[in-house]
Amino acid sequence: MEKHGATVGGKRIPEYYIWVSMKQRCNNPTDRKYKNYGGRGIKVCPEWQSNFARFLKDVGYRPTDQHSLERIDNDGNYEPGNVKWATKYEQVRNSRHNVFITVNGRTQCAMDLSTETGINRRTILYRYRSGWTGERILDPSNCQGKHLKGKRSWNSKKRI
Repeated sequence: MEKHGATVGGKRIPEYYIWVSMKQRCNNPTDRKYKNYGGRGIKVCPEWQSNFARFLKDVGYRPTDQHSLERIDNDGNYEPGNVKWATKYEQVRNSRHNVFITVNGRTQCAMDLSTETGINRRTILYRYRSGWTGERILDPSNCQGKHLKGKRSWNSKKRI
């Protein structure tokens, strides 16, 4: 293991435990996360299944301890080209539970629209699920309350 950089000071590096966890959630039906990984058909590629050194060579070391392993295509396998190190913030935006909304030809997840417009994320989701589309979802004239005071409107960039 030391030959492949998997230990520092006699202790295994964090990437090793991430590799083990990745395999557990894909291969072990008793793992609490199995239903969202192996249970959905997500697999670990054969090259990584029993070769930590290969996994580390392909993925590299995590940039910071705030990064964890993310599949770029949530329905894809753990394999070269479909994984990267990402922060929690990045991973939240790549969740299969995200709702993506297109307004004026621009597609964003509801959370990003909320952050940008000042409209509560739950309000955006309620409107979307109620059949509202496009600009109507973000129309400030549809907003109730004071939560938009001093915020910029999404389209005009003028203060509301």
